[in-house]
Amino acid sequence: LVAGMNDDEASLEGVASFLEKVAPRRAYLAIPTRPPADARVHPPDDDAIARAYAIVSAKVPSLALLTGSDEGSFGHTGDPGDDLLGILAVHPMRAEAVELFLGDAGAGWSVVDDLVRAGRVKKVEYRGEEFFVLAAQSGV
Repeated sequence: LVAGMNDDEASLEGVASFLEKVAPRRAYLAIPTRPPADARVHPPDDDAIARAYAIVSAKVPSLALLTGSDEGSFGHTGDPGDDLLGILAVHPMRAEAVELFLGDAGAGWSVVDDLVRAGRVKKVEYRGEEFFVLAAQSGV
């Protein structure tokens, strides 16, 4: 769900009707939890999320909300800088997740400092949290 884009009642009714026809075993409503590529994208407020859930779950009983962060563990190839760039190519990471990743890889924060100095990674703030993104993807 994106604020002002698809969180209005008509859009939600359309999604609910479509999903009712598809009859999935499980459906998800998600909001942007990481910095988006387009700075105009923002998550809807709590009231809009609750309204969306009420509308869609009335027709899709297996609906789940994805509104929180979900950092996972990542594999390591032995080159923490390349590994980090590979993860950031898929999605931004919270600073805390980067720190955990580097710790698991046996690497220090200097890996991030080097990537920032080289212009390959950029630190951005999104919804009051610090994230790292590929420099070319920092639309916020």
